[in-house]
Amino acid sequence: MIDNCTTSAPHPNDVQVALRPSENLLAPLEIEVVPWSQLSPQHLNAWNLFRAESSRYRSPFFSHQFANAVARVRDSVHVLIIRRNRQVVGLLPFEQVSGCRTIPVGGAFNDAQGILCSTKDRLDYADLVGVYPLKSFAFHALEGEGMGYEPYVYNELNSYLADLSRHPNGYVPFLEETRATIFKQRRKTKKMIKDLGPLRLDFDCRDPQILETLIDLKRSQYQRTYIFDILSVEWARSMLRILWEEKDSPCRGIVSALFAGKTLVAVHYGLIEGDWLHYWFPTYDPKYHQYSPGTALFLEIARNAKELGLSKVDMGYGEQPYKLKLTDTVTSMPQGLFDRSAIRWHGLRSKRIVVQSLKKIPFKESAKKIVRGIWPSFGQSKYQ
Repeated sequence: MIDNCTTSAPHPNDVQVALRPSENLLAPLEIEVVPWSQLSPQHLNAWNLFRAESSRYRSPFFSHQFANAVARVRDSVHVLIIRRNRQVVGLLPFEQVSGCRTIPVGGAFNDAQGILCSTKDRLDYADLVGVYPLKSFAFHALEGEGMGYEPYVYNELNSYLADLSRHPNGYVPFLEETRATIFKQRRKTKKMIKDLGPLRLDFDCRDPQILETLIDLKRSQYQRTYIFDILSVEWARSMLRILWEEKDSPCRGIVSALFAGKTLVAVHYGLIEGDWLHYWFPTYDPKYHQYSPGTALFLEIARNAKELGLSKVDMGYGEQPYKLKLTDTVTSMPQGLFDRSAIRWHGLRSKRIVVQSLKKIPFKESAKKIVRGIWPSFGQSKYQ
């Protein structure tokens, strides 16, 4: 819970939203912190209006449906409501995880975060730094160019997108012409069909057993590759189930399954909203690794994109090899810390540098195995 917070008094009347320049952009900001359970329909309306105005909020992670799913399994979700002249000019969903430490909603599971606001009203992150409860707000995939976050950034992360609508001859032919591994996938897929049977894509699979199989396969993949099993975190599994069960929601979880004959060979869990699919948890049955079924699943989705109503597949930040070969657009996402304490900022930056250095050491895979054997929960703190 938020405590010891000095904020403006709540406004009992309907929320006014500023989608045009405020009458006085120099008027002081009024800050109100609202627990998720007390957010009003008017606040959600403001949320939707801000998203509709700017493409920077296109990611499903900016939807209040995603935040609501997190709030149903975490009691730490709040929203910072920013007003000027009694008009709502910005909203920042966040979680308070300990003391004054705050993080984006969903923490490390969230691939796009930041203040939702009108581009016509000049908000600056610097105006909020140090205002309780944002005394320390760590971010890793921030949107908001021109909003003054630059002094608080200590790293840039690559983010990957497949723009399916950019290629008039089709996205799969584009990949086959420009990626040698994708061209070779033809042969692997033909062999899979010969050995197991014809391919069948169930893009929006509603079988709960397939969802549970996906979770089991992904957990096994993490353990097999000596990466912390993020789906061992109970609230994360519950969040995925909640998002998937909301089948009529504008933003929802979606399970896509690829079968060869009657055999499930690959499966993916993503977030979908309109024509935008966020590629979140892809996995496959390791018994069929020789066919690269995970790649085959993505190519089937891309090949049928028009019929499925998709124009973009967002793979978010991170340097996993499959993202490099399957996408055509690379942007950068800032990582940093809003904090008035230089000691905390430099401390977190130094920690990031150490982590990046460890990823580049020779025999990294052997080192991961040793670390995971000695310290099985290494990395768990990011998901608590």
